[in-house]
Amino acid sequence: MSAIIKRKLRQTWREAVAARLAQASPATLAQGLEGFDAAVAAGEGEAEAAFVTLSAHGLLWHVDGAGFAPSSPEPQDRHSVPSV
Repeated sequence: MSAIIKRKLRQTWREAVAARLAQASPATLAQGLEGFDAAVAAGEGEAEAAFVTLSAHGLLWHVDGAGFAPSSPEPQDRHSVPSV
């Protein structure tokens, strides 16, 4: 199982962190953003700062890597379509 962070396509890392913190607990929003801003000010990249901040609050997403491997069976003939 892997721990990941994610954001929407047009969302900054700071906005993504704020949204995730607010979903979990509005009380942690200010504290979490202070940590994110401090990490960025210290020279940390925004993605790394987001990962560290969300990890500190236990808000990383956990995914099973097995779903990412191609696993579709080979078709029996060129006209058949494998079921998924």
